[in-house]
Amino acid sequence: MNAAEFNALYEVGVPVFAFPGARPEDDAKATRLVTRTRSKASLLSGHTDVVWVDGHSACIALTHVDVVTEAEWEAAKQQLRHDELVALRNDALNVRGVLSPNGGTRKVPMPLGETLTPAVEWLVNRVAELEAERHTANEALDDAATALREQRDRIAALEAAAVEGRAALAAFCHDLQDPGTAALGALFLLQQATIGAPMQPGETVPKVYRAQHDSIAMGLYTTATEARAHCVAEERRTWSTGANPVFDWIEDEEDGVAELVTVAEDGETETVTGYIVTALEVAAAYDPDADE
Repeated sequence: MNAAEFNALYEVGVPVFAFPGARPEDDAKATRLVTRTRSKASLLSGHTDVVWVDGHSACIALTHVDVVTEAEWEAAKQQLRHDELVALRNDALNVRGVLSPNGGTRKVPMPLGETLTPAVEWLVNRVAELEAERHTANEALDDAATALREQRDRIAALEAAAVEGRAALAAFCHDLQDPGTAALGALFLLQQATIGAPMQPGETVPKVYRAQHDSIAMGLYTTATEARAHCVAEERRTWSTGANPVFDWIEDEEDGVAELVTVAEDGETETVTGYIVTALEVAAAYDPDADE
């Protein structure tokens, strides 16, 4: 049937079964619209006769539109309403099963009566409460993140200041013959507090001095003077009472090792004593790649 023939037989608003996709004989799952025409039929693009129906935005080919009687149309509408009610009832039963599973714990704080409205209202309110709690939690997390960033920036600033102080104090200790235990102790604490921070340009490493006799270490000192005094005292004990030995130190300019010698009366003959003082750099952390 073409558009002209359709318009000659039927007025606009005639009851129809319309199939927007395939027809049921071609597809058992085809969608059927129980509706009415809302326009006259027309020829689309010169090749397809179509008509527009209520409840559907696009036109439908006349080959997919079946005109029915008012009785057939009303019976189909009633069947649709019945199917919708059955679907709603099944949905309600499923919801009841979820909210109050057989043999399980009820998910809502009230028994389920004839209507699910109280349970639904409680669920809606609970969702609103959870949304508010999430919003509050998000604000708290934002505040915590802001505070954490501020603390991180503060720590970074303090670490930078400590590294600068470490470099300055290390240079001070390096330049002095005897910086003193207080300065070296403060430097040690700064080194411990800034482990992992790279050395600054021009930063020097402080030293301690080891007094030893042959291969036996006798002690560590913050100054070369004290380490040498220990060596001289130990060597002096080997001399007889009343002897007045003359001591001198011979220092290697390359490795800084100082060796204690005694000087004969002629002022030229030197005798090694076996006592040496070695300057050692103080490391802030273990370096597996350092020379052993």
